[in-house]
Amino acid sequence: MRGVAADDALWWMHLQMTGRSGDPTSPFTGSQIQGYFNHSNDSYRTASASVFIWAMSLNGHFVAFPPDTYIGTWPSAAREAENDGRWTQDPYAEDVLRNLNWLLANRSLIVSGIPSVEESNTVGMFPEIGRTPIPGTDDGVGIWIGFGGGDQTGYPHGHALSALSVANLTGLAAQVGDTTYIMGRPFEYIIQQMVDAAVWAQLDGGCGDGGWYYTPNAGTSCDTMDMSVALWQLTGLWHADEFMSDSGVIVPNRAKLRYANNFMTNGWNVYASGERTGAYRNSSSTYGYFTFTAGHVLWGGWLGVDKMNASDPGLAFPGYSSHSRGTLRTRYDEYLRFATNRWFTNHNGGWGPNGLWDGGDYTRTDRRGNVYAMLHWQDAARAHDPPLDTIGIAGGLSGPHDWLRQMSIYMIKNQYADGHFYNDWCDSSCNNSEQSGLAWISTGWHVLVLSPDAIPPLAIGDAVPTAT
Repeated sequence: MRGVAADDALWWMHLQMTGRSGDPTSPFTGSQIQGYFNHSNDSYRTASASVFIWAMSLNGHFVAFPPDTYIGTWPSAAREAENDGRWTQDPYAEDVLRNLNWLLANRSLIVSGIPSVEESNTVGMFPEIGRTPIPGTDDGVGIWIGFGGGDQTGYPHGHALSALSVANLTGLAAQVGDTTYIMGRPFEYIIQQMVDAAVWAQLDGGCGDGGWYYTPNAGTSCDTMDMSVALWQLTGLWHADEFMSDSGVIVPNRAKLRYANNFMTNGWNVYASGERTGAYRNSSSTYGYFTFTAGHVLWGGWLGVDKMNASDPGLAFPGYSSHSRGTLRTRYDEYLRFATNRWFTNHNGGWGPNGLWDGGDYTRTDRRGNVYAMLHWQDAARAHDPPLDTIGIAGGLSGPHDWLRQMSIYMIKNQYADGHFYNDWCDSSCNNSEQSGLAWISTGWHVLVLSPDAIPPLAIGDAVPTAT
C-alpha cells in the first residue's frame, strides 16, 4: 500500500509540472531544457523543485537526457545506453531533468572568499584522517541554492543539497548554470561546493556555536541560532555524507563534530524529568519543539552518539567540542526519551502543530497531521546505523513506536483521490511550514516518508493516475 500511495503521488506531481522551456529534440540545446514542479509562490519553487528531484530519485526515477544531446563525455557507453533507455521508457526522467536544470540556472549563487579552514577535509575520529578532495574544490568558493538567485537562506539550500545527493548524478556534468563554476562541472564537484557553502555558513563560537541561522555567519548570540534552519542544514549534510561520500564528497569534521556544541546548548528546555526538547533558539525566551528535537536525534544517530556510554568521561570529539561521550549520550537519551514519552501528545507553544497527529491519533481521516514532523523523525530514524525500526527508549512511558507503520497508516488514510497530500492541522493565522509549502511541497514530503530508505533499482513507468 505504501508503494501504491507513493506512485499515485508521483503521478500527481508529474501532472503539476509547469514553466517548461526548451526543445528536447534540439541536438544543440536538448539537454538544457527547463521546467519546475509548480508552486503558486515563486520563492517556494526552489523547495518544490528540489523535493520533486528528491522524491523521484528515492523511488528510482533518475534524470535522463534526450539521446545525443548530452554536453560532455559519458562516463561509459553503458551509462549512455542506460540513459537512452530511461529517456524513452520512464515518464518522469524528463521532469527530473527540467527541475534540475531550472534549479542550477535560476537559483544558484556563487559564494567566494570562503576561508580554507571551512574547506577542511578531515573526517573520522580516533584516528582523524585527511581525505583527498575532489580536484578544484579547495578554492575558497561555494555554491548556494536559495529562495532566489541571490538569496542565502538555509531552508532551500538544505532541500537542494539533499535532492542532488540522492539523485544518482555521479559522473555526469551539469548542462546549465554559471559557466565557470557549474556548467560542465561534474556533479560531485557541485555537491562538494554546496557542502562547502553549508560548512562556511555554520555559526562560529559563542552561544550558537555549531548551529546555523537564516543567513550565513549571523553572529554568536543565543538568538542567532535558529533550529528550524539547523534542521535543514543537518538534513542536507547527512544526505551528502550518506549518499555521496563514496563519490569523493567530503562532509568534514568541522561541521559534523562542532555541532556537538549546539546539540548541548539548544537542549535548555527540560520538558519533564529526564526529557529535553530541541528549541527554536538557544535562549529560554523561545519554545521547545517536537519536530526540532528530531534534528538532534538525527545527528546523534549519524555520529554514533547512541552507541556511546553514558558513564564515559572521555572527550567525544577533542579539538571540536569539550563535551564528553557520557555527556553527549545522556543528552541524546533525554531527547529520545522526550520523543518516546510524548509521541502521541500535542505540545502547546510556537508556530503551528507541535506533534505528529491531533490527539495522537494516526488512524484519523480528517488530515489533522503534521508531515513536517513526520519527515524529520523518519530522517532521524534512518540516520542511525542500523536504521531504527522503532523509536523508543527503555523505561519510556510509551513505545517503542513503529514509526513507519504509524505514519504510513495516517498518510494512506488521508491521501486525496487524485494522489496529492495536504494536511489542515492549522488555523488561518498559523505560520506553519506545510501551510507555506502548500500541496506541492507537502506531497513531496509525504512521498519521502513513504519511500525506501535507500536508492532502489531503477523503476520505470510504474506510476499510474488514480481515478477521481
